[in-house]
Amino acid sequence: MGKKKAELDKQFEAFSAGMHKNGYGTEAVQAIWDILLPFSDYAFNKAHSAPYGLLSYLDRLPQSALPPRVHGSAAHQSKDKMALYLNETRRMGIKVLPPDVNESVRYFAAVGDDVRFGLEVIRNVGAHVVGHIIDARENKGRFEGFHDFLRKVPPVVRELRDILTRHPGDTETRLKLTKETSTTVFTLPPYPVTVTGGLHAEVKVLLGPNGVESSPSANE
Repeated sequence: MGKKKAELDKQFEAFSAGMHKNGYGTEAVQAIWDILLPFSDYAFNKAHSAPYGLLSYLDRLPQSALPPRVHGSAAHQSKDKMALYLNETRRMGIKVLPPDVNESVRYFAAVGDDVRFGLEVIRNVGAHVVGHIIDARENKGRFEGFHDFLRKVPPVVRELRDILTRHPGDTETRLKLTKETSTTVFTLPPYPVTVTGGLHAEVKVLLGPNGVESSPSANE
């Protein structure tokens, strides 16, 4: 029963008459009625409360038995509350391991009793790039160093070229690289494109959500 005070008010006369009939005085009637009124704001009957209580225990069981998996999954599902979940993870004594190109998968993952940060969770790292990193690691072996990483992972420039050639048109292609207060614009002939939502979406997947302006102009 919730938010039905008007409906409950209709029952007062019958309630009061029944109480008086059973020998209770006016003060007792009012005292019990004052207890019932808050019930109309938000309350459950026992049949409804019991399953909710059971679900609470069942939800708690995986967290007790498999805390790294539960916390890793929770942090991934709610990016707005990621910091909150990770702080709770650390409070419980579970280590949050940093991202590692040789160990991380796309999302948070349980590693023994710890949780490993996922590559795709890193801000501005696109899913397309992460996919290439994981594919290179699985097909060409672990990365022995930075130069080995560059040798094994397909260059982003080549991927960008492939995207541009899939959207041919008349608009000149430019890359705008921004670092702090300085901005550098590069022209990339011969890849004129048709500026569409599909092109924006593909570039955002490759370069991350902030890798392309939402409404770029051909003259910028």
